[in-house]
Amino acid sequence: MKLIKILVIGPINSEFDKISKTSDYDFELKFSKSEVNETIETINDFNPDVIIIDLNYPSYLEGITTHEKISDLINLPLVILSDNLEHKSIKKSKKANPFGFIDNNFISNNLFPVFIDFVINKHKKDNLIKLDRRNESQTIQELLKEIQSSRHIINDNAHELITLSNKFTEFQEKTKEQIRNKDKFFSIIAHDMKGPLQGLIGYTEILSKESSELTQSEIREIAGDLHSSAKTLLELLEDFLHWSRIQRGAIDSEPSLQNLNQIVKLNFDLLSLQASQKNISLINNIFQEQMIFADLNMVNTIIRNLVSNAIKFTNPGGKIEISSKKISQDYIEIVVEDNGIGIKENDLLKLFRIDSQHTTLGTANEKGTGLGLTLCKELAEKNHGHINVESKFGSGTKFILTLAENIDAFNLYKRC
Repeated sequence: MKLIKILVIGPINSEFDKISKTSDYDFELKFSKSEVNETIETINDFNPDVIIIDLNYPSYLEGITTHEKISDLINLPLVILSDNLEHKSIKKSKKANPFGFIDNNFISNNLFPVFIDFVINKHKKDNLIKLDRRNESQTIQELLKEIQSSRHIINDNAHELITLSNKFTEFQEKTKEQIRNKDKFFSIIAHDMKGPLQGLIGYTEILSKESSELTQSEIREIAGDLHSSAKTLLELLEDFLHWSRIQRGAIDSEPSLQNLNQIVKLNFDLLSLQASQKNISLINNIFQEQMIFADLNMVNTIIRNLVSNAIKFTNPGGKIEISSKKISQDYIEIVVEDNGIGIKENDLLKLFRIDSQHTTLGTANEKGTGLGLTLCKELAEKNHGHINVESKFGSGTKFILTLAENIDAFNLYKRC
């Protein structure tokens, strides 16, 4: 049996004693005056399922007024009881959104329990719908806020995304250019290796077929050419292997304070025989206590390449001079200068580039690998320095190497 609690706002009404008794419902009644505080107190104590306002008494309008005042505080279904549905109070009571209107005769009707149960269930269902709608509205508002927030994030990051996209495109283009340059470089190396190898093959073929018919003088000449071809091929392979190790990161830089004067002196000693064969003077104008901060082996390779290059392109009786000067508090320029044949203006643009190897014969027809200056550039940059060239055809050449003088300058370049 279902218990239904009814709160009647109005005087005690004996008609409620006539509520039809059924096996399905039981009713508990409570009557309250129209005073607001009393009504709220009664509702809290009694906890009714439905409120009925009785408009059949002189103070009927007070019940409507009371309901208006408590409707925001109490969420309960409302039914209006009135025997005069044409009375002006009915119009006012409609503003209270009652679930229905009944009269005293209906109280004793068998349908009254069913009607009250319907009102209660309908009210609960309406509340659930309102709750769902409220939750749905709240969810929509939260989604809208998230969308708005996402839009702000997208707008804030749009510029960064465009910048990253542009950088990626630029990186792709640079990578493609590097691949094209290296492909061309390998083609050049293969072509440069082909000449010495063909010379070796040609001379060895002559020796194998005609050695018995050659004079000692001819054999010595062929042997000299064989030696020259083999030496050129070895130099080319050594330079190429050195360059490839740099590209693969297989050469570690171990920078430290080094005496530049001693480095120049050592390399002059190594190349003195080559210079003396052309009566070329090697002049070391480096201050004896001049220090640099760089990897010793790499700087030796740079100086040796530059001096060897200068010897090839300096006429017999010429001179090669190495000097240095400070260009700032922490950096120095090392100048390798010769009074040789110089370099044509168009050829200057080809130096230090792997995609356009520049090789010419020296003043005594010496052959170069065309890779030495590329190595010098790579090694200078690996030591946080750089190399430039100044030359006028017919008036000699200056190679200018810039390096750090101390560890602070070296590390500052690294951070930049």
